[in-house]
Amino acid sequence: MDSAGSKSWCNKNTFPSGKKRITGDPGPGADPICGQPNGPDPFVMGLCDGKNKNIHVDLHCCVIPRGGEYFFSPSIAALKNISNGST
Repeated sequence: MDSAGSKSWCNKNTFPSGKKRITGDPGPGADPICGQPNGPDPFVMGLCDGKNKNIHVDLHCCVIPRGGEYFFSPSIAALKNISNGST
């Protein structure tokens, strides 16, 4: 997926499709980790509390991607070694 495609789903309130009926308006919401808001307003997400009631939460931007994060992340093998106690 190209960067334009990533931006479209990361910032889309109705992604993944078909979830709006569960979470109600405004939809499942933009991705809180990699999505980027347009302006100073926080993300608004609809969450289902398990009792068929919708809870809407405001998520302020806490991750500001700079472009090199992926390159400086540990590999899956390194994470497995860390979780197993290996060094």
